[in-house]
Amino acid sequence: MSISFSNPGPVDLSSAASQTETLRAGAGRAEIQLPDELFPTEGFTGVQDLLHARLLLLESGKKLAFVSIELTSLPAEQVVAMQKAVADAAGLLPENVVICVTHTFSAPHFLPSHLCKTPADQQKNDLLFQAIKAAVCKATSQAFAEMQTARFGSETGFCDVNENRDILNADGWWLGSNETGPSDKSVTVLRFETLQGNPIALLFSYAVQSSVMDGAEMSGGGRLVSADLTGAASRFIEQEYGETITALFCLGAAADQAPSLKAKYQYVGKDGHIRVEDIHERGFSIAELLGKRLGIEVLRLAEKTECQSLANSIFKEKQMVACPGQEIIDMRLIRPTHQYAFVPAGERVEPVEIIRLGDVTLIGVRPELGCLTAASIKAQSPLDKRILLTMVNGAAKYMPEQNAYDRITYEAMNSPFARGSAELLCTRLAELLRC
Repeated sequence: MSISFSNPGPVDLSSAASQTETLRAGAGRAEIQLPDELFPTEGFTGVQDLLHARLLLLESGKKLAFVSIELTSLPAEQVVAMQKAVADAAGLLPENVVICVTHTFSAPHFLPSHLCKTPADQQKNDLLFQAIKAAVCKATSQAFAEMQTARFGSETGFCDVNENRDILNADGWWLGSNETGPSDKSVTVLRFETLQGNPIALLFSYAVQSSVMDGAEMSGGGRLVSADLTGAASRFIEQEYGETITALFCLGAAADQAPSLKAKYQYVGKDGHIRVEDIHERGFSIAELLGKRLGIEVLRLAEKTECQSLANSIFKEKQMVACPGQEIIDMRLIRPTHQYAFVPAGERVEPVEIIRLGDVTLIGVRPELGCLTAASIKAQSPLDKRILLTMVNGAAKYMPEQNAYDRITYEAMNSPFARGSAELLCTRLAELLRC
């Protein structure tokens, strides 16, 4: 099946009150105060470190907002609600609000309304939504109040806190630690500063799932909510600057990229089968250490970034891409195997956001892509500075490369996209970016 591609044209970012040509920027952040009534939920019994919502508001003739929320994912209905809340508070169109999640695995999930089976489920959903919305609105108000003339620049560096997570055992491919597998260790930083050179915000991207504490239980039982590795990185950066800036993390192509160390880790034993060990709360020290290492590289890049004044520097367009689909089973039933029947299903239409800030192009998609797909997109792109962001404005599970289907990896079995979708997406993105 081929991939189809529609082009509705650029989205007009202008609002009635937004005609400024010079780049202006403002940023804010707020703690997500999870109420006691929410617990216990999904095995979580309390909070280790507070989750945050962070926001960057930009204006250069046109207006755009980036929101980074420390959650695992956001269903479509919550994305729409958050976009509207930001748009109402900051005076821009909802479609010009870019919602990203950090993909921490140690946070409660929203349930789509149709999956709330009991009044208690719906109540917890509502409590979580109100906590997230309050934080997002507070961060928006801060960013709007602090808007000022700004300069912008970017730098890319290297950080080794991730690794490939696909490992082969006697039963097939599964999740673990594959130090020799392909891994993208590049980290990119966008710096926004005042005309005096003082930083306003850093937006940084890296290919890693924030899953140091994924599934880890405390010695006394239960799990604790945490922003995990990338949350630790953001906090470290903000503390280093005296908390005068906002450090927003946006997820790169991390479908097959896990932290290099985890609290609950899986490995292949001498019998060839998967074994699992859990070091419980000691894992929080690992999350802090890896987060600090990532934060240190972000700081180094931020301090060497040369920023420039820009005018009319924001451009955004949205493309719709139809990909071949496949049937997907309950993820709780997925196991390592040497035989699996991938069953075709109808096409899936996915949005692709193209955002240009000066000479930097950000590509935002909902599916989780692997590092080889990201490398292919970069190799085929005619642009020097392009950043691939995933889980943007929602989630769509995995879109792995073809060899994942050959090996029957977890990502391939847990994907609603058929073999070849990632490669076709790469081709179409290359065509789009040449325009």
